[in-house]
Amino acid sequence: MSTNRLCAVLFDFDGVLINSMNVMRLAFEASHRDVYGEQGCDFDQLFTVYRRHLGKGFPEIMRALGLSVALHPHFKEHSRYLTRYVHLYGGVTTLLDSLSSTGWTMGIATGKDHARTCELLDHLQLRHHFRVVLGCDSVASPKPAPDMVEAFVAQTGAVLEQLVLVGDAPADLECARRARCRSVAALWGFTSAQELRNEQPEFMAESPAQLLAWLQQHREETA
Repeated sequence: MSTNRLCAVLFDFDGVLINSMNVMRLAFEASHRDVYGEQGCDFDQLFTVYRRHLGKGFPEIMRALGLSVALHPHFKEHSRYLTRYVHLYGGVTTLLDSLSSTGWTMGIATGKDHARTCELLDHLQLRHHFRVVLGCDSVASPKPAPDMVEAFVAQTGAVLEQLVLVGDAPADLECARRARCRSVAALWGFTSAQELRNEQPEFMAESPAQLLAWLQQHREETA
């Protein structure tokens, strides 16, 4: 059996399976106001910098921005209130249904906390697809550290050489590189194609349908 064929996939969540950008911005702005009040702030510029760190855990993003991690509980509360505005990207349902029906081992590796990720998966009726759900608080060091890939392998018994991580942020692709697993960039997410190309993923998928075709092409041959 070839060890370079794929049979397991670890997905980032926001920007890959779900479109949550508007919710993220609204929740971050409200959280910033809760903690810092109405003091003058170029929020457009601040959120532009915030977006550069997507893929990392929220506390790590706050530290990178020089903001208090005290925003986190406020951010979670506002995000929960706005859950109904989060939606799946077109083609994601077909992608996950197809992978599940053909025996892929799947997981989530996200910068969201574990509890809120599970709540969203339940809300969107996706939880049954995933063997493992890893949030930023599930490991000692979230992305771009390799811990999430290592945790997925440990919990599922997946073979590293037969695993691919799919992400839309440099932190996702760096995580895969540091873990020495394969990676695919999701071009429909929150990061420009050039930024993702700089991370040298194995493949750059323009849509969930194109990702599905690539995964099927590289499927583990068990016969």
